[in-house]
Amino acid sequence: NNGDGSRIFSIDDGTAQLIDVSLQGLTLTGADRGSSGGAIYTRGNLVVADSVVSGNHTTRSGGGIYSIGSDNTVTVLRSNIGDNSAVISGGGISNVTGVLVVTDSTISGNSAGPSGGGGISSGRSNLGTLTVTNSTVTGNSATGPGGGVYVRGMATIDHSTISGNTTTSPGGRGGGGIYSSLLGSLTVRDSSINNNAATLAEGGGIRKRNGGSLVVERTTISGNTSFILGGGVSAVDGGVYVRISECTVSGN
Repeated sequence: NNGDGSRIFSIDDGTAQLIDVSLQGLTLTGADRGSSGGAIYTRGNLVVADSVVSGNHTTRSGGGIYSIGSDNTVTVLRSNIGDNSAVISGGGISNVTGVLVVTDSTISGNSAGPSGGGGISSGRSNLGTLTVTNSTVTGNSATGPGGGVYVRGMATIDHSTISGNTTTSPGGRGGGGIYSSLLGSLTVRDSSINNNAATLAEGGGIRKRNGGSLVVERTTISGNTSFILGGGVSAVDGGVYVRISECTVSGN
């Protein structure tokens, strides 16, 4: 994996008009790209359904999928995004400022570098929206924040499992399971955040910092570990609004 190979799909017609593309029932593997988007690069609306995106690499961001459009939507449905890697961010998927919807899918075994988001990286400068529903984000890792999920924008995790993810990011960053920064909001409902680790920082399960809001409802946060603060949840700086209700927080 040195970036001297090719990408599988590039979705960009060179105009400002969004194009719609659907990929279904495919296995995308073996891409090795020296720019963002290992297997898929898109500026348009994209649906990836009933597919496997695995074993792809980029020396930049988005080992599996990279979405750069400002108004586009990428939907991952009933698919497995696994064992992809990115040298910078978004080992499985990188969504820059558009909308990313992950439903009934598994994001597993992906890895990212110092800008984080081992499984998923979403958002830039408070732009970008992420929704994860009925899905599992597990066994991902990053040397930057957000072993499982990195968010700079809006994110909702609903009826999903974030488990066994790890970040080795140092200091005040962390977020073994989920890292959310800047003024965006993070909402977690009816989910499980378990056995994640921030080995050199804080927020083993969830790390929220630099303003915005964190709302967690009817969720189990258990078995997470951190090196500094907040084995389960850390939200200690930057004027973050926090509400945790009807949750089980144990064994962190």
